[in-house]
Formats: sequence, structure tokens, C-alpha cells
Amino acid sequence: MKHSVPGARSNACCVSGVKSGGGGVASSQGGAVAGDCKTLRERYFKRCSDLGAHYSKLNCERHGYSGCALDSRSCFSVTVNNLFNDADCGSPGYRSCASEVMEAYLRCLKGCNEGAINRTLGESIDSSATRCRSSAESGGKTCQSRY
Repeated sequence: MKHSVPGARSNACCVSGVKSGGGGVASSQGGAVAGDCKTLRERYFKRCSDLGAHYSKLNCERHGYSGCALDSRSCFSVTVNNLFNDADCGSPGYRSCASEVMEAYLRCLKGCNEGAINRTLGESIDSSATRCRSSAESGGKTCQSRY
């Protein structure tokens, strides 16, 4: 038996995953993949906010510095809004692709923060956050070109 529900996978013809109550595909990390853009933006805004609050507290209050946690601002304004804009969200395949990009972005930010806390980042916090954001922006362009 599996211990978790794997994330949705998409290709040119299909999306595989677990159906949610709304007819969408469930993601192991962030709720339904399918749905209107407004709903997806709201879900990911909340996840960005939660991530930023968690790491801001750890980085700033406990360790005395800040950085990637504060990239939640970019998570809100750049990544979520760009990935889940109403013009591109018409296709379930696009929404699935954009959700996968967003999940990877959140994992990257988490890794950035964990590396900063553990002093194992190997680059500046700002460089790491910029790398995460650039990767998400590139992934969004790939989703747009596919769908």
C-alpha cells in the first residue's frame, strides 16, 4: 500500500491522478489540480503565505536573518499570478502542468530555507530564491507552449 497520494502527471493527451470531488485531480501537496484559476490562485496564495510565515519565523526570529522566506512575495505576485492567469487556465492539461510547476517551486523554496537554516545552502539566499523563481517562470512558459 502507498503511504501518500502521488501528484498528478500530465502529457499531451491525458492527466493521471486521483479524482477529487470537483472532478479534478488531487495533488499530494496542494489539493485539487483542476478547477478555475481563481480557486487555484487562492489555494497557492495560502500555501505561499503559510510557507513564508513558517520560515520567516524560523529564519528571522530564531536565527536572526531573513531571505528565501520573504520570497513568498514573489510567490504571490510573480509565480502564482503568472501560472494561474485566466487567459491560460482554460485547459485541464495546462492547469495540471502549472500545478506541477508550482509544487516544484514550493519545494525549491522549502529547500532554500532549509539550506539557509542548516547553513548548507552553498549560495546566497537571494541567489537560491532567484533560481527557484527562474525555474518556475521557465516551467510556466513550457506549460503555455504545450497547452
